[in-house]
Amino acid sequence: MEQIQNKNAPFSCFLDENPTDTDGSHHEYLAASYRIKDTLIAPIHLERCFVEQEFDVDRLHHIMKWLWVAGRPQLTLRRELVITERMDIHMIWGQGRIFLKPIPRFLLDPKFWESSLLSDPPNYHGEKRSLRHRAMGFLVSYAALVAHESDFYIAQDRHLIPADVTWRKWQIFIRQILTSSKSVQSDVADRFIYGEIRLNRLNLVYFFIKRSLRGYISQWNSYGSFYRDNMGLVVAATTYIVVILSALQVGLGTTRLGESDAFQLVSYVFTMFSIFGPLAGVGIIVGVFCLVFVLNWVWARNNERKREKELGRSWSAT
Repeated sequence: MEQIQNKNAPFSCFLDENPTDTDGSHHEYLAASYRIKDTLIAPIHLERCFVEQEFDVDRLHHIMKWLWVAGRPQLTLRRELVITERMDIHMIWGQGRIFLKPIPRFLLDPKFWESSLLSDPPNYHGEKRSLRHRAMGFLVSYAALVAHESDFYIAQDRHLIPADVTWRKWQIFIRQILTSSKSVQSDVADRFIYGEIRLNRLNLVYFFIKRSLRGYISQWNSYGSFYRDNMGLVVAATTYIVVILSALQVGLGTTRLGESDAFQLVSYVFTMFSIFGPLAGVGIIVGVFCLVFVLNWVWARNNERKREKELGRSWSAT
């Protein structure tokens, strides 16, 4: 069957005019689109799935009992701010960067809280992980991050806080949040008990608990960066080995150490290690690279076949 071509424009709004879509709902506060299982969806109506995606921290809650390894309640400074729209990456830091999620506009609307963030019962065996607890924890994290006027203008400059919010409004907002209950810390989701979380330790926990080679967040954005970081460790170790070999050579040149059987044995063992150790290190790096490359290739091919099946299309050459 031939497809009927639609000659109309795929949109009817004019971007240089003020929008007329003001029906009193809250969907204008949501993102322009959401990606759910590789499918782009326009949030025409305020649905729970969109709100749940905004506050999804399940990956952290699944390893909650091990988060003490990755971080503790703290606030640190002097890090590059990296914007993310994923809640499960909010306040995770590593390599001089900290990921922060901007405050969604709908969280600043009391009517949205009343209509969509009612105090639903905690799930996961009574632990505090409901949408309301997540949203509350998110705002409490900003109460700690943006405590002073200088913090406020930095956050607003990086578009973490909407531009139409003033410092005075922010002061009142945060004070009301922190005084909304007798113990606001008990009203936050489990994840927000921990403040900033170290990325390298989180990746280590995720590797052992979830058996994921990628870790929680991949530290490398290309194969080249993977080689540079890991080969740098091999080069640094080799440099230290050279220093030790030089010291051993000086020791063997002395009468006392040169005639010592124990020192000669240590020198022999370390000499063998200095020959085969770096080779083994390079071999491990190459082996891990090949394994990751194959896994990425298999994942990409499987994902391509899945998308072909879902869309009823094929990108394969005929």
